[in-house]
Amino acid sequence: MNKSENTLIRLEAALERILTGEPIRIPKHRKLSIRAVEEEANLGNGSCHYYSEFSSKVRTLKNKPIGSDTQQEASHDPINSLKSKAANEKRIKEKYRTENTALKKTIQQLAAEHHQFNESLRQLKAQSRKLEIENKELVIALENTREELIQLKRERIIKLNRK
Repeated sequence: MNKSENTLIRLEAALERILTGEPIRIPKHRKLSIRAVEEEANLGNGSCHYYSEFSSKVRTLKNKPIGSDTQQEASHDPINSLKSKAANEKRIKEKYRTENTALKKTIQQLAAEHHQFNESLRQLKAQSRKLEIENKELVIALENTREELIQLKRERIIKLNRK
C-alpha cells in the first residue's frame, strides 16, 4: 500500500467516526466539513483536496438535511452528552480503581519479599561473622599446632644427635 492509499484510508475512517458520532480528535458537536475530517484523520490542512472524489463525498454529506440523521440530533442533545460523559468518567474511574488495587497488592507482595530478603541477609551476615571468627580461631590453632610440631621435631633431632 502506498502513501496516498494510506491517507485515503485514514480519511475514510475519520469520516466514518464523525458520521457515527464517535470522533477521537475533534469534538462530537462539531459540524461536518472537509477540515473537520482532516483534523480527525490527523492530517494537514488541504490534504483532503488531493482526493476529489472524497472531497465531493464530504460536501454531499455536508449538504444532506440534518433532520434525517438521528445520530447528529442525538449528539447535539446536552442531556445525552452529559450522560455519556458521566458514564465514561465512571468507567475510567472504575478502571483506575481496579488498577490501583492491583498495584497496591503488588506493592504489598514486593514489600513482603523485601522484608524476607532483608531477614535472610541479616542471618547470612551473622553466620558469616561466626564463620570468620571460627576461621581466625582455627588459623591460630593451626599455627600453634605447627609450632608444637616444629618443637617436637627439634626435640627428636636433639635426642637423636645425643645418642
